[in-house]
Amino acid sequence: MATNLNTRGYKVNMLKLNLSRLSESSIFSTASEDKDVGVRRGVARYPKTPIEILENLSEDKDFSVRACVARREGLSLEILERLSRDSEPQVRAIISKKSNLTPELYLRLSRDYDVAIRCALASNPNTPAKIISQMSKDKNWAVRREVAVNPSAPVNILKKLSSDPEESVILGVASNLNTPIKYLTRMVRSGKRVLQRTVAQNPSLSIDLISELIENKYGEVRKVAESNSTYLQYLSDKESKEVNGYKDEVESELQSFEPASFAY
Repeated sequence: MATNLNTRGYKVNMLKLNLSRLSESSIFSTASEDKDVGVRRGVARYPKTPIEILENLSEDKDFSVRACVARREGLSLEILERLSRDSEPQVRAIISKKSNLTPELYLRLSRDYDVAIRCALASNPNTPAKIISQMSKDKNWAVRREVAVNPSAPVNILKKLSSDPEESVILGVASNLNTPIKYLTRMVRSGKRVLQRTVAQNPSLSIDLISELIENKYGEVRKVAESNSTYLQYLSDKESKEVNGYKDEVESELQSFEPASFAY
């Protein structure tokens, strides 16, 4: 049976074969304009695709091709700028996760009308502190929640969000490793089961606070506290010290032991 040269599978396989053989060729230009969206996505993903071809694909009529371009590292400022204004929220959300945006792009995305884009930016550890501070005031609690769990969130922002009217935001602060011990202590002693269960997972808790949670009236809180990584490390270190102490004690006794003398 004759091979159908117009099928997607055949065209994509031939594209892979050609791209693997050629690093500089008109094949890129031809393939990037192929009617088959699968072929164009393949070009957008290919590591050696020239930047000028990616610039063309960043304006592709199909958003999935533009999304493939957006996921790439090392994009030019021109491409980042264009995709940050893309009509498709999914593309803008991908750009919001980038680490090499300009201050202007961070600012624009922080004001995006789509909450998904603002959430993506709020969770990005590379988002400047000034932008994070502004986003901590977002009217949508989901955005504030992402700020609360951001590992780069400034301490003063975490302090403010620890009193947020939305419980999900406070739970985010409870899980953040950078939350000051003062606020973690308040959460441990809050008497609120869900909050105590969440903060019980935080490795930044002191052993004393974890011990309080292990004595908590709620079984699920006690269980989570007992599995806290800081507590488990504490138990491991304690056991090691006890074993080493026992070994030292035995060695000391052996060294001081004097064999009895027997007369024959």
